[in-house]
Amino acid sequence: MGKWLLIVAAVFCTIFACAVGAYRWFHQATVPPTVPTYPNAQQVALSEGYDRYYNVITHITEFDTRDTPESVLSFYDSRLLTTVRGGWQRFRPGEYLYGTCPWYMLDVQTAPLPNDLTHVTVTFTKASCY
Repeated sequence: MGKWLLIVAAVFCTIFACAVGAYRWFHQATVPPTVPTYPNAQQVALSEGYDRYYNVITHITEFDTRDTPESVLSFYDSRLLTTVRGGWQRFRPGEYLYGTCPWYMLDVQTAPLPNDLTHVTVTFTKASCY
């Protein structure tokens, strides 16, 4: 009886240790990524927000630049996607995802303005693991 109890206890402890390890691995904190600063940004405005329903935090950066919308998107592609350990993935043009838990999203929107200016809105979102 003592031998079987010892075997059952060993199996239970092994399963429990594996389950705890898997939980910790899946829910490990993702290190927050850095967001590159656009070099030719002018009239920069910063704002923050929090959505309780979706439990997300947003940081919004708006600026104008004399560069074309294509140049702005090319800059973010080159800084986010070409880094070997960057971790960013392109979701759609101008939208990038990072991590799993929590996950981050970077949304770059461009709009042409008069006088050869481009207005850029960069929204950095952090969503929790629930």
